[in-house]
Amino acid sequence: MGVTEIHKMEKQKDIRYSITSIENGEYKNVFYYRVLKGDIETDGFVLFPMNTGAIKVYNAEQAFILSNRALEVENCDTKELITIDGIQYLKSFLDGYKQGELYFSNEFKGSPTVIYGEHSESYIGTILNHFYDTEHETGRKGWQFIRFEYPVILTHKTIRKYGYYSGIVNKVQELIKLHPEPFKKVPIVSQPQPIKNKDLEEKENTLRNEIKSAFSFMQRNDIRKHKLILNNTDFQNLINWVYYYFDNEFSLPEIEQPIQTINTAKGNVIYTFINLFKRLHPSGTKPQSLYLLIKACFFEYRKDNVLNYSKQKEPQFYNDIISKSK
Repeated sequence: MGVTEIHKMEKQKDIRYSITSIENGEYKNVFYYRVLKGDIETDGFVLFPMNTGAIKVYNAEQAFILSNRALEVENCDTKELITIDGIQYLKSFLDGYKQGELYFSNEFKGSPTVIYGEHSESYIGTILNHFYDTEHETGRKGWQFIRFEYPVILTHKTIRKYGYYSGIVNKVQELIKLHPEPFKKVPIVSQPQPIKNKDLEEKENTLRNEIKSAFSFMQRNDIRKHKLILNNTDFQNLINWVYYYFDNEFSLPEIEQPIQTINTAKGNVIYTFINLFKRLHPSGTKPQSLYLLIKACFFEYRKDNVLNYSKQKEPQFYNDIISKSK
């Protein structure tokens, strides 16, 4: 796939990149993308915490670009295939976002007298026109186009533009939330709908099933030791601990009674944790807390130096162990 190391964006030139990670369509099978898409479908946006306050991204592909540490792209000038850190574009998105919020506040922020008074219909109509119909960008209708589109060619300038309109859309949402009555018949993005219990349950089940799938071989006998790898209680505890870790932004669960006995090689265990993290967060850097989680789950690992875990390679016969354990 060409150069594999991470390339930093040149500060003096806004390089144009074609996003091959998205063009080939394979990103849709990535678990992390499916999580982002689920957030969009339930909340209407993906929330990105920033030092200066959270920002909202309204398109799953856009969110995937901005959170992908290993984004495959092609330099439009040199045709070189490289991997870049998509997170470096967050600053440009944030700059545009703040500008968009400021623009809306200056140009469209109405007083209660305007919003509820005799000019209410005209005021709301103007916002609707800009939101849905006005061609602010050639070939794109309304501020809302960023909900349905993402950059085809990646540059800081383009990302800043998407941030700009995202900031405006956010201010529209805030206005509706503050003054819902005048907008109650208006089908704008309105305030985010609360996640339905069914939606939340499906998201939880998806993550839990991914974890169970990764560790399912531990419910069988190890092909070398010929013993059950984990009893049912220990297996369920392991799934719950790992689920907590990934569902709570890599926070360690409280483990009062670690697993006393595990009948498979330590390398198989460590490599399974590492593989699971890669599957759930393919573009993320593995935090040290992942290795601390492994150590905390198993009593016999209590004296381990977790720095050694990061060096774990695929063990010999690993594929046979996870597929043929009986």
